[in-house]
Amino acid sequence: MNDLYIKIRPFLILLIRLILGGTFLYAAIPKILDPAGFAIEVENYQIINGFLSHYSALLLPWIELYCGVLIIINKMARYALTILILLIGVFIIALLSAVFRGLDISCGCFASDTRVSWLRIYEDVIFLCMAFYLFLQDNLKFKS
Repeated sequence: MNDLYIKIRPFLILLIRLILGGTFLYAAIPKILDPAGFAIEVENYQIINGFLSHYSALLLPWIELYCGVLIIINKMARYALTILILLIGVFIIALLSAVFRGLDISCGCFASDTRVSWLRIYEDVIFLCMAFYLFLQDNLKFKS
């Protein structure tokens, strides 16, 4: 391996942990504070509705928050990353579905009224790559 990469690798891992974990913390807070509004955004995707959308709106932000914290503090990080990799995959599929069906809806990603777009899909692909990179590192913890 490149000597420079070996030297900066710990800092790179920390930076990616902070960015990825912080992003999911930032995304979770407004959803936790307004679960009814987030439920509407989930229903706007026209994939699930009723009980499932309300249940998702209550549960998903807490999963994002919990995983974000675990990644930042490097406790049970691989478990948290496994969950986030699955969630990001679902987010990408939902975004692709909305884009291909021509839905002009808020993505439900953050507190802002960010619309579903190819940019959101690219961002999620970047988050997915970051999560995979972290998952493959040997210094992340499985246990607390």
